[in-house]
Amino acid sequence: MIRRYAYNRDVLIFATDREVHRVKVLAIAPYPGLKNLMMKLKDEEPDWDLDVKVGDLREGVKLAEQAESEGFDLIISRGGTARMIRESVSLPVIDIPITGYDMLRVLTLVKDYKGKTAIVGFPNIIEAATTVRDLLGLRIQSYTIRQPEEVRDLLIRLRREAIEVILGDVVTVQAAAETGLHGVLITSGKEAVLDAFHRAKETYQLIQAQKAQIRLYQKVWDQDDRGLLILNSSREVVYANPRIRTWLGLEGKKRDEIADLFETHPELRNLTGQGMLVLSSGQTLNVHLLESFQHRVLIFREAGSDQPKIRSRRQNLATFSRVTGQSEQIRETVRCARSLSQSNQPIWIAGEAGTGKETLAQAVHTESGRQGPFVILDGEQLSEASRSEINGAWDLAKKGTLYCKQAERLPSAMIGELLDRWKSPETDKPRLIFSSTTPPLENPSSFVILSLPPLRERTEDLEDLCRLWIADCNSKYGKQIVGLEPALLQLFKEESWPGNLNQLAETLDALVREAQGPHITLDEGKKQLNRTQSLQRRVSKRDDWLKGTLAEIEEKIIRHVLEEEGNNQTKAAKRLGINRTTLWRKLNR
Repeated sequence: MIRRYAYNRDVLIFATDREVHRVKVLAIAPYPGLKNLMMKLKDEEPDWDLDVKVGDLREGVKLAEQAESEGFDLIISRGGTARMIRESVSLPVIDIPITGYDMLRVLTLVKDYKGKTAIVGFPNIIEAATTVRDLLGLRIQSYTIRQPEEVRDLLIRLRREAIEVILGDVVTVQAAAETGLHGVLITSGKEAVLDAFHRAKETYQLIQAQKAQIRLYQKVWDQDDRGLLILNSSREVVYANPRIRTWLGLEGKKRDEIADLFETHPELRNLTGQGMLVLSSGQTLNVHLLESFQHRVLIFREAGSDQPKIRSRRQNLATFSRVTGQSEQIRETVRCARSLSQSNQPIWIAGEAGTGKETLAQAVHTESGRQGPFVILDGEQLSEASRSEINGAWDLAKKGTLYCKQAERLPSAMIGELLDRWKSPETDKPRLIFSSTTPPLENPSSFVILSLPPLRERTEDLEDLCRLWIADCNSKYGKQIVGLEPALLQLFKEESWPGNLNQLAETLDALVREAQGPHITLDEGKKQLNRTQSLQRRVSKRDDWLKGTLAEIEEKIIRHVLEEEGNNQTKAAKRLGINRTTLWRKLNR
């Protein structure tokens, strides 16, 4: 049998009979008589697992805290005890009201008493008492308390004023007995208890409906291609969906561990409207802020592919110890780079793809002791109208280093503008480091040129490089590889390694991941090298493209991209970061 529950017009919850959750309710009665009444009325709610205990004020709070740890769904109590419980636990607390019937009964009992009477209690009692008192025209004074500690001193003062009878809650009646006064407890009747049961049922149904909504929304948010980050009024993270956790490297972290995010990206704290966030991974995210009274919702979207890759890094930057090698060329390059790190002279690092140009640039920045970030601007990602992006990278790199990789893709005018700006008296300007596969063609005297040799020209370093990368991969994959078989090491030394250090690292990563024994064997190495032949052919083909004039090289690239996009000019133009008119002009010049 299927039951259907409609707790509001927007949410429907379906469950089989076996799945229906019996509500666990703890009723905390401040006095024994209330417990007896609730036990008599518990059959009014057959779907409840109702437990009733006696406990007033702090004793009631202890019972409530225990109930929360035991998985109860809600709590029912009364007066000051209910108020204190509500401040101590996260469970919903339903207050048994002091009804007009309750006040009418107790006031009727004492209205003809010849001595002086007063009402003392928490606000909920006083409000109900004074309303009925005024309707009956009784001349009884009322006194409101906020904390239990206030009662005793108040009653001592009232005793001096010849008050004999005190009407109130349990704490008031107990204090009255201790100070020599008569105490009359305002008890709750059947009407009040049934009202509390009814409101408890409605509250539980509402909470379940809200939880169902939240589960639905969270399921949508968890699968959203956007990154979502929700902060409370204290700027604490209350929700981060999987997408933003992946982008920001927060997988597996708890909410309170995400606070470091704002130390890495302090601009997120004071974001208003829209902004941009550059990740160390190379991604650029557009950020949109939705702000309410209590929460800030940050929505992150990946920037379009026609935008440059701008990375800003402050942590985990390389040092010169990461530039591994004992070959004469490497040692000379490191010596020059160390010396240059203490100057402000622009540097141009030349070397084939994968030779470690960015690692060397990071080492120069780290050694310099600059306080600003290491900002990476990828020339390959720049669009035709990229001046604003370069200006943004310059501003981001103040007091730090602006590293322009694949600088051969930058127009010479832009490089000239960066050099002119570096020569200006501007304060906090960044250090400039460029890199490319070849030395600069224009204004070479403006730079100190550092050259990194390809791996095939430094085979004496290959064994040490393999040791270090195997150690890293052992940690990554939980392996205990101790090295390469001598025959495999010799084979590695005979390879041309067109992808240089990057290709060697990728090869060793795959070998360690798949290795079964303590040494990587010659056969395992040969198989992996065979898998990389296609990569070598692609690199060779890319090198062939570099033959010819700049216009001829550009046309080769455009036609290759156009072919890969099925001759769709719109897609090809978007991928190249140019418009269709420019694409047509370049193909027909």
